[in-house]
Amino acid sequence: VADIFMAAIEAVTSKRKEKTLSNGRKIAVKLWNPTVANLTLMALGSSAPEILLSIIELLGNSMYSGELGPGTIVGSAAFNLLVIIAVCVSVVPEGQKRTIAQPTVFYITASFSVFAYLWLILILSIITPNVVDPWEGVLSFLWFPILVVLAYLADIGKIGRKAKDPEMEKLNNLRGSLLSHNEKELNDEDLAALKGAMKDVDTKSRAQQRLKVSNGTALGAAKSKEIPLSELAVGFMSSAYVFSAEDQTVTIEVEKFGASAFTATVEVTYTVIDRTGGASAPEKMLLKAGHVRGKLVAKVPPVIQDPKATPAAAEEGAAEPEKYFWVDILDAVYKKSIVNRAASFAAEEEELADGAIKAKDGTKVIIPHDRHRAKALIKPKEHTESGGGQVRFALAQVSHSPSETEESTVSVMVQRFNGSKGELSCNFYTQADTARAGYDYESRKGVLTFPDGAVVQKIDVKIAKRGAWEGEDKFLIFLTDIDEENPVVVSDSASCSVTIHESGSGHAAAAAIMRKLDKAVNFDAFQEGNSKWREQIRNAFRPVAGDEEDAEEASVSDWAIHFVALPWKVFFAFIPPASYCEGWLSFGIALVFIGVVTAVIGDLASLMGCCMGLPDSITAITVVALGTSLPDTFASKVAAVEDPTADAAIGNVTGSNSVNVFLGLGLPWMIASIFWASAGATTEWKEKYPDLLGDYPNGGFVVMAGDLTFSVIIFTICSLAALSTIMYRRYAFQAELGGPTGVKVNTSVFFVLLWFCYIGLASWKTVDTEAATGLVVIVSIGSFLAVFVGMVIISLIISGINKWHAGANQRAKDNISAALKDYSKKTGGGATGGSYAPPIDMHGVSAPPELVEAVGNLRSHLEGLSSVCTSLELAVKAHQYQVSQTTTKRASGNAQSASE
Repeated sequence: VADIFMAAIEAVTSKRKEKTLSNGRKIAVKLWNPTVANLTLMALGSSAPEILLSIIELLGNSMYSGELGPGTIVGSAAFNLLVIIAVCVSVVPEGQKRTIAQPTVFYITASFSVFAYLWLILILSIITPNVVDPWEGVLSFLWFPILVVLAYLADIGKIGRKAKDPEMEKLNNLRGSLLSHNEKELNDEDLAALKGAMKDVDTKSRAQQRLKVSNGTALGAAKSKEIPLSELAVGFMSSAYVFSAEDQTVTIEVEKFGASAFTATVEVTYTVIDRTGGASAPEKMLLKAGHVRGKLVAKVPPVIQDPKATPAAAEEGAAEPEKYFWVDILDAVYKKSIVNRAASFAAEEEELADGAIKAKDGTKVIIPHDRHRAKALIKPKEHTESGGGQVRFALAQVSHSPSETEESTVSVMVQRFNGSKGELSCNFYTQADTARAGYDYESRKGVLTFPDGAVVQKIDVKIAKRGAWEGEDKFLIFLTDIDEENPVVVSDSASCSVTIHESGSGHAAAAAIMRKLDKAVNFDAFQEGNSKWREQIRNAFRPVAGDEEDAEEASVSDWAIHFVALPWKVFFAFIPPASYCEGWLSFGIALVFIGVVTAVIGDLASLMGCCMGLPDSITAITVVALGTSLPDTFASKVAAVEDPTADAAIGNVTGSNSVNVFLGLGLPWMIASIFWASAGATTEWKEKYPDLLGDYPNGGFVVMAGDLTFSVIIFTICSLAALSTIMYRRYAFQAELGGPTGVKVNTSVFFVLLWFCYIGLASWKTVDTEAATGLVVIVSIGSFLAVFVGMVIISLIISGINKWHAGANQRAKDNISAALKDYSKKTGGGATGGSYAPPIDMHGVSAPPELVEAVGNLRSHLEGLSSVCTSLELAVKAHQYQVSQTTTKRASGNAQSASE
């Protein structure tokens, strides 16, 4: 149920909106601020059991306070702050560290996490002892929105300084330097040229028109049949490239794509079109089997500038005319015969030749209309040597009109600017908005590659055929860096919103009504939700998630756990998936289901405490608190390992602890205090609290402060010690999490001992409620001193064990080294410098397993290197053989021509 609940929260918080930047560009940003989402929905999700337990206990006790809810919240806070952070500190990989990137937000949440519990002491022991007045209950709840507002203001930089993201700072610095270095390349004319590169693709050249009527020529003779597009096609990798003005020839990459691209050989015929429209003589190139890319070499034509442009225009201050030419693919045919290579490659050659394609030699290969032409832009030399450049979407918003009868494709253009030297790549992926993957469009994820010199690429997404009643939908495409250390994606242009318009058919009035209804409820989302819900119910009856084959492979333990959890799995399967109503329906119903489970847990915890003779307050801070906090433990552990900063791991703890008090206690206490203020002192209330009748004749919401106050005081001391340790680590080691091994060990041990200290003191005070104040102070001080002494002892023990292991390893290495030297001398290796192969067991000294494994790995690497060298030698021989065969054929051809 926790997974379903968090999936619903993720669906809600992932909603995006359009934002207009200062430069007029529109980008898609998340509707929810990350900090606000973490402190509201995310914190509610992680703290829902504690909050609901407190509310359910209040309602179940006829609006009287209980011990289980407040005790669970304080105990859960102690476990979160001490044990979870101890785990996060220790799980960071060796040699790595995590620091908080947004310290202002952390300071606010950490301060509120301490203040929240000081506030409890203030209202329960000082202002109105043992009673919560309505204004105290209301203010306890209002601290929650105050915390959210302050954290939000800190996040956007209104309070303190907005934290610098190192990766974003590096990206902006890089971008600034490139912009200043290539300022001329960012003018409107160049951007218009890049956009025009895609627009001009559909313009047919004279050469293409000439080719259209050449069915009887040599070029058209082989067009008996086309290979399906899904099987094999060819085209340029980009629609625009940039080259230096000093180049006499240009090299452009052509690629094969389709199911048989790797195994097929294709002959490509191409031509060069200058600015007058004149075409060069057709030339040929071969895209061989075993490769999906090939390089086309074209000569720069004499006319690369608009003939109508005059020198006088440039002298008058007008922009310099653009210089470019076109390279067109005229034809592509499948070649079944492949040039023979060395005999050692015969088997591989046969496998490539007999690939998936079953077509005759000379069968036409399709050239997609948007891949047949490439624009070669001629720029000054300094532009082409400016580096690899950066990438961004050409447009932040793209519209597409789908078809009602068949699938269509939307192409989104990505630009490369500030340099085009070398190959450049970035990741891309699609993300659903109102459009649903699998129903409105085909989800895509992959790597977008710009070849050397390419400045334009496109991402194609298939759009499903559109129903007559379907309204407008949107989905998003994102660009991300492959190497975060060397960012190439411009952050403010890394997303593109694709709008799928309605089909435009159907009865006008009926279509308008249905489209508005579709916009409100999203029919495709409901269809997706129905499918997921069916699968969710099926999985409830399977030992593992998946299909029948996965169920057949389930182990005995999987089946045992399945039968134990089967009632709960079936029960939770009735929670609807997050596809409905943008996740809100799943969120609300999951919250109800969690409430039911929490009520059961509360009764079971009370029953277990009764059977074991434990008061509810002890059960609350131990068993119940630990159980409700385990999901947070695993979530924070993953965040500590995978996230580059400590914000998620630590911020989740401090924010959750604050929310626990302000929502888990503030909400029920506000309700109860208002209730008792209006109900007054009933007969039952007077019988239940006779000692308070004199101070509160009109009644009130009573929360006995005794043991709870002491528990809160001890926790507050522990939390101050823990937060001080975190701050010390920040300034001493720049690592709130991870860092040097010794520091990690000491921190984790200290935090865990503090938790045991809190549990011990709180439990002792609950059992011995009549303990004198002096004894309580002495025991508390002694316990905290025991924590420090215990930390020193445990740290010394761990340090001693590590030193012993290090010494044992060093002694083993010394013994092996001595044995190797002795063996070398006996075999003459020391005198002659010759090699030797010592046995694994030498003079009674057995090599450790690590050495044996290392030797085995080294031997395996050497064998692999030998195999690679052999393959390279064969490849060289094959190439030499191919060259010699070609030379022989040319020589024989020349001789024949001479004789004729």
